[in-house]
Amino acid sequence: MKNFYEKGLSYAVRQSYLKGILLAIFLLGLSSARMQGQVSSYVFSQATGTYNSIASVGSVVTGSEASTSTTNDTTGWNVTIPFTFNFNGSDYTSLYVNSNGGVTFGSTTSNATTLISTSTAYEGAIAVMNRDLWGVFITSGVTTSGSNVITNVANFYGLEVGKALNAADGIPTGATVTAFDTAAGTITMSAAATSSSAAAVVRYGSGKVFTHTEGTAPNRVFVIEWSGYNDYGTTVALSNYMSFQLRLSETTNVVSIVYGDHFNTATTVRTNQIGLRGASNSDFNNRVSTTGWTNTTVGTANNSSVSRDNVNFPASGLTFTWTPSTCIGPAGMSINTITTTSAGLSWNAPANPPANGYTIYYSTTDGSPSVSTVLNSSNSIQVPAGTVSATLSPLSPSSAYYVWIRSECSATESSQWKNAGSFATVCIPSTIPYSQNFDTTPTGSSTVNNAPVCWTYYETSGSTGYGYVSSSSTNVLSSPNAYYLYRASTTTGHVMLISPETPTLSTGAHRVRFSAKATVAGKELQVGTMTDPANIATFTVLQTIPLTTTYTEYDVNFPAGTAAYFAFNNATAGSASAMYIDDVFVEPVPSCYPPSTPAFDAIGSSTVAVNWTAPTSGTPASSYTLYYSTTNTAPDATTVLNASNSVTATGTSGTITGLTPNTTYYVWMRSNCAAPDVSLWVPVGTVLTACTAVSAPWTYTVETATASTGAVIADCWTTIPSDTTTLYRWNVDDAGSTPSSSTGPSGAHSGVKYFYTEASSGSTGSIAELYTPFINVSALTTPSVQFYYHMYGSTMGELRVDVYDGASWNNDLFVLTGQQQTSDTSPWLKATVNLGSLNITGDIRVRFRAFRGTDFYGDMALDDISVVEAPTCVAPTNVNVVSFLSTTATIGWDAATIIPANGYQVYYSTVNTAPDGTTVLDATNSVNAPGLSANLTGLTPATTYYVWVRSDCGAGNVSDWTQIPVTFVTLCAPVSTLFENFDSYATGSIVPQCWVRIAPATGAGSQTISSSSSPASGLRHLYQNASTSQTPVIVVLPEFTNINAGTHWLRFQAKVSTAPGALEVGYMMDVTDANTFVNLTTLDITNTAYDGNYYTVQVPAWVPANARLAVRNPADAKSYYWDDVYWEAIPSCYAPTDLVLTGATSSSLDISWSAPVGSPTPVQGYEYYYSQTNTPPTAATPASGTSSATSVSINGLTGDTVYYVWVRSVCSATDTSSWSPMLEATTGYCTPVQTGTSTTYYLANATTTGAITDLNYTATSHQTYVNTAEVFSAYPTQTFDFFLDGSGTSTYYYYIWVDWNNNLNFDDPGETILATTTKTATHTGNLTIPAGTPVGMYRVRIGSSFSGVPTNACGVITSGNYVDVTLNVVPPPSCVPPTNIQVTNIGYNTATVGWDASITPPAMGYDVYYSTSNTSPTAATVPQVLNATGLSAPISGLQPLTKYYVWVRSHCAASDQSAWSAIAVDFTTECQPPAITGTTGAYVCNSSATLSATADVGATVRWYADATSTTALATGTSYTTPVLTATTNYYVSASTESSGNVGPASPSALGTISATDYAISTYYQIFDVISPTTLVSIDVYPVSSVAIGTASAIEIRDSSGTTLISVPYTVTVNDGVTPQTVVLNYPLAVGTGYRIGQGVGINLNRNTSGAAYPYTSSNINITGNNFTSGSNYWYYIYNWIFSTACESARTVVTATYDCTLGTSETESIKEIQVYPNPFTDVINISDAKNLKSVSVMDASGRMVKTIANPGAQIHLGELKSGLYLLNLRYADGNTKTVKVIKR
Repeated sequence: MKNFYEKGLSYAVRQSYLKGILLAIFLLGLSSARMQGQVSSYVFSQATGTYNSIASVGSVVTGSEASTSTTNDTTGWNVTIPFTFNFNGSDYTSLYVNSNGGVTFGSTTSNATTLISTSTAYEGAIAVMNRDLWGVFITSGVTTSGSNVITNVANFYGLEVGKALNAADGIPTGATVTAFDTAAGTITMSAAATSSSAAAVVRYGSGKVFTHTEGTAPNRVFVIEWSGYNDYGTTVALSNYMSFQLRLSETTNVVSIVYGDHFNTATTVRTNQIGLRGASNSDFNNRVSTTGWTNTTVGTANNSSVSRDNVNFPASGLTFTWTPSTCIGPAGMSINTITTTSAGLSWNAPANPPANGYTIYYSTTDGSPSVSTVLNSSNSIQVPAGTVSATLSPLSPSSAYYVWIRSECSATESSQWKNAGSFATVCIPSTIPYSQNFDTTPTGSSTVNNAPVCWTYYETSGSTGYGYVSSSSTNVLSSPNAYYLYRASTTTGHVMLISPETPTLSTGAHRVRFSAKATVAGKELQVGTMTDPANIATFTVLQTIPLTTTYTEYDVNFPAGTAAYFAFNNATAGSASAMYIDDVFVEPVPSCYPPSTPAFDAIGSSTVAVNWTAPTSGTPASSYTLYYSTTNTAPDATTVLNASNSVTATGTSGTITGLTPNTTYYVWMRSNCAAPDVSLWVPVGTVLTACTAVSAPWTYTVETATASTGAVIADCWTTIPSDTTTLYRWNVDDAGSTPSSSTGPSGAHSGVKYFYTEASSGSTGSIAELYTPFINVSALTTPSVQFYYHMYGSTMGELRVDVYDGASWNNDLFVLTGQQQTSDTSPWLKATVNLGSLNITGDIRVRFRAFRGTDFYGDMALDDISVVEAPTCVAPTNVNVVSFLSTTATIGWDAATIIPANGYQVYYSTVNTAPDGTTVLDATNSVNAPGLSANLTGLTPATTYYVWVRSDCGAGNVSDWTQIPVTFVTLCAPVSTLFENFDSYATGSIVPQCWVRIAPATGAGSQTISSSSSPASGLRHLYQNASTSQTPVIVVLPEFTNINAGTHWLRFQAKVSTAPGALEVGYMMDVTDANTFVNLTTLDITNTAYDGNYYTVQVPAWVPANARLAVRNPADAKSYYWDDVYWEAIPSCYAPTDLVLTGATSSSLDISWSAPVGSPTPVQGYEYYYSQTNTPPTAATPASGTSSATSVSINGLTGDTVYYVWVRSVCSATDTSSWSPMLEATTGYCTPVQTGTSTTYYLANATTTGAITDLNYTATSHQTYVNTAEVFSAYPTQTFDFFLDGSGTSTYYYYIWVDWNNNLNFDDPGETILATTTKTATHTGNLTIPAGTPVGMYRVRIGSSFSGVPTNACGVITSGNYVDVTLNVVPPPSCVPPTNIQVTNIGYNTATVGWDASITPPAMGYDVYYSTSNTSPTAATVPQVLNATGLSAPISGLQPLTKYYVWVRSHCAASDQSAWSAIAVDFTTECQPPAITGTTGAYVCNSSATLSATADVGATVRWYADATSTTALATGTSYTTPVLTATTNYYVSASTESSGNVGPASPSALGTISATDYAISTYYQIFDVISPTTLVSIDVYPVSSVAIGTASAIEIRDSSGTTLISVPYTVTVNDGVTPQTVVLNYPLAVGTGYRIGQGVGINLNRNTSGAAYPYTSSNINITGNNFTSGSNYWYYIYNWIFSTACESARTVVTATYDCTLGTSETESIKEIQVYPNPFTDVINISDAKNLKSVSVMDASGRMVKTIANPGAQIHLGELKSGLYLLNLRYADGNTKTVKVIKR
């Protein structure tokens, strides 16, 4: 802040200067508000009339039409007023209309739903029907899957064709209204419903805002109409439909609101703000009513509203009018001549001075007067008419005043109050005592420094800081304000608050007492005196005070001297310093000082002890008075002291007695010196007395406490700290777990509530204390404290339990340190603290002290706390497992502190469920032990056991069981058989129990139990892998009792990631030494997927009896998996292997297999079993049939059914093998497979268009294969469209197969219809039924693959699915439409339609229908061309540059026409060019020639060197050739051109700007071309990170991503602000989905906000970008310039080389006439001499006829009526073109 003071002035001058500057600043700060009128003076009236909508004559406000089902919600638009409209004293020519039924004036706009009451500071507002509205209507209907018609539609308000519908209840995404029928109650959509709904919510945009101007100046009315608006809500029950108007009158400035028709469904009451508002929400003129719109009254608050529902709503034509007052207030107010008690005010009279003069209102508070303000002689002055000045007196010195003035036009009419400004009266010297708490001074800021009146904020030159009155709630001592002094670290001078002038300050008998704090401890505040507040040299420091971070009261005595001011100086140098000062008292120095450091001591239920330190200054205190009260009102000199509110003590401590238990008291104290001298009262604090003692036995379950996170605990419990959410503290939880993760219990020990500490607050070592109520234990013989605790958390602190014995605290009777549980679900533990050793003299109290650990993982919890008789039987301690084997274990423990008479009981279990009083003990789960150990026998090998112990003291007196069980796992025992599928184990680097995993310490490969890569059965299998540099991990199986019996084998399934693989099976003698591995066999693993076959290893009898089998993989970087491991007896008959399906029909399956190897030959052949359920047969299951060979045909099966087949060997009549692995086969088409697990990707839609009956398949969830009942039909040669769409927005490969020969596969030639090689989101194509296809049903398979490319229709994909549908080929109809429709010879108004002949040649030819709408014709549609006899037909009368759609049908007989061709063929007509109307050649002789041409008005004439050149030689009606030496032909054309631009001009036109380098392959802009045009140029903005000279390119692609053009450019600017223009000159055809972006990615500026698509123009519409999360982004390409040219055919103009001909002969052609014009049959030429030819062209430039060597008459009667061009060509090279009209 700038220093206001200059050095070198005299004291008197400086003092006067200071006061003047301070006054100027004060006036500047208080008078800065804009002068405003008051809308409260507008006069309200009401009438009933007619609502005249302007929808038919008005203009729709741009952007206001709700085009979708969610638009026009909380938005708005700027609107121009066609005249100057005065509102609330200010003139406006525009306003802002919002979608919530209101308008605002001025530059600050608002879409608020509460325009009148909101605090936003706009200049004014009108609330018409102001609440949360949107431009959407909601009705209901019935949708039927597959149908595009919504039936049973309830209402149609605001519905129009083209409106978008919401995607819900079967209405598909993107659906629009194509037609509707209010009588039938139907809406026709652009797409079929995807599902059915009997109560579909139909939502569409209905809202529009119209404007219109009625009447003529100066009495015009500007009308704004909200049409079709609804209360915001997304259900039919909330739907309304409203229209209403705002009317603004020119000249009179009257505001009117007119309400229109309402449709109401909602019964919900809606409140609407209605009325006017000024610049603030304190200036309003609104209406209020809850009973009706015709009986509203004036609003009494800014949020007053009028209620509306389905019964109570404004009638159509109801009009509310507000008329501005005609009484005008004064202007040009000025305050002057300010003294200590008066001030002058002057002003300018309005144009029509008020007859009754003026009223002036003044106040010391800044609040505008209102109608309720009482005017009297103490706050107002009446000024007579004709007077324009007044004096305000008497005023109070040193005070701020605020002034308003109004005109009094008559006894009943006044103007609006006008703010006349504010001022402060001149300060007078202050007298002691006085005080300052800063609460009546307006707050300032770091940029608006201020101080109370007559106080001064001061900075010395060079200082950096500020001082102001602050309302920071955390930094005030007494609300609402304090003073803030801030000094920056660079400040070297003074940042000060200076007091008012106080002449008696330095008599030596006064002091200043104040409170202060700093935001950082240790910051220094200087207090001193000054003789000159403008001269820092007069500042004398009296005391330097290091501040703390909490408010502390200080006092500083003023010595005798001459100083008349004191000052606070923020004196901390070298670092930033912020401090606050509050409650400043300037007072006499007391003779009696208060005590210091008062504090509470012991707190009882009716007593509180207090101690303090005697004062060291002033007269010694003879006694002290303690004052207490249940209200927080400090005592003062008038307080009456008595025995019920005060206590007197003579020492430094005292006790207040007779208090009420569990009550909050406020306590103050003072010193009593020599009577009547007493000190000031000082606060001791706030204290809560204890509760009345509860009686033991006592238990507290916490259930009656209120859940709290702020350390507030009821029921006479207390906490330290209390009432805080920021410190380490005790809380009450009822939400299960504590707020922090990975710590605390999952729930209470009992009930739902418990105590817990919040370790997310505080720091290491912070202490939280929890106190029980006082407890009377006189009824207990040996008291004990018992409680349950939960201490789970990795940084758990410490819990200590203390007990107050009635006289003193006994600390640390119980201490627990660190984590006691291992998870939040671990059981609570019980603690017992025996109090028998304490000397209890009265009521006790228990204190739980929690010490926070190092982090927030330390929430400790307590529950079910009791004080009861100590137990007489206690549990032993230190239970431990002494030893264990496979079936036995020994448990030991330490003796209980009370030796049990009957010893101990031991309980053991295989489940971790603690025993309780209901547990039955028997020989299977318990033993009794007289000593300190017990033996457990009969245990199960390899099993986990849990053990608890308790004392048995006799006669049924037993202790609690030990709380935490000891656990052990018995050793494994050898087994004779084994099956392991690994499913009961978790995944990870482990092996099953009793197995061994041998891995080297370093360089080990991988071995895990895994759930990935498709286990053979269940969920898990075993995985091994080692790279070529790693050592494999060996897996050792359990110990077998019969390993060398020679009767068993190892059997398991296995696979390898890359075949072949080698898996070693061997044995080990030492499972701790990998070197003892001995390989028995190496298995060749040939399969990469489990195939149901097993690998077997027979173990020879020579293997040592104590050996253990082991499996080792090689170090070959391959992954090995094995599963379903058996150790079993070797069978005598082996099962066959390798079952395969060799063929299938709809009723049979052909199966083959391999004979078993290594077992007796199955001499009796094989048995097979098949079923439709996958339930494996058992040995007793009867076979379905037999076969003597290794194959069989199973017949008589059901078609399209899945069968499961097994085969077994029959070695003898009594010896069969096990059944083989299962084979799954289908009687019908193969079932394709997805290998991945994703269910995200699938075919969502498959539809056809133009078939006899169309396909309409939809899906909303994933199935790998769907065999649907969907049927669609077509006939041979018929062509129809198909559309495929995958789920979501992902891209897919798409496939279609058709089984044309019905042989149950799709492998024959011609059966693959579609197999895309590029992934796309959707695919559209067409399918033609081959000619000669027999009538019948055909299977069609459709595939969509997100990942993976199938080799055929049965192939495997990673992610996607297959869908089968049926094609019904039907006989063709009697009349079949033609095929291969095409359009040629396209002109600007003509074209030729062609086709291939129908397979049913039509006797009456063909009909042609064309339209500018892509709406297929029906049988009733009238064609434009009827009965065309050939295979083409011309069409005419078309519009230039227009897109047309064409259909053709066969006309076989008068009553037999085919369907129209299914697929519309579209084309766009050319532009209509101007014509060359005449040319003039020339003769040359070794010289240049001047050729000339004339054209239609406005055309540009271009000259070319040949007929195809793209570069013109010149433009203009003449062209001078170079010197010619031979006859030369030149070519001339006529063209019209237009240009335009589209898109934002630069990045600065949008929102946030940033630079990126994405190429077009990543991000691009998307645009449509709606009319052929040339994109001339665009602008880009390279940034500084791109070097000048860098090469880049701009690329344009079509909608499929194919590059159309890449234009290189070199960077010439790189400041990110200057545009670089890239010239493209690329012609664009009509089309959609074009892309433009960077061909080479460099850092260009783009926008990440602000884009509002679409950007439209006459030729190009920019529709968006491809970043799905950046709909308001703009990528790189700005200021698109385009041009459109339409050029005629070129006419030859000849320069004839002839050195004999005179030039005069060339002039005569200009005189040639053609007549009559218009003509009927014959046309005459005035000069046919030397006329070589006449060419006749139609208006598009297409040649119609050429006549060689014509005469003076030309016969053209065969031409159709219309405009033609005659080109007359003469032998000398001259030409003339003439427009003629054929009648």
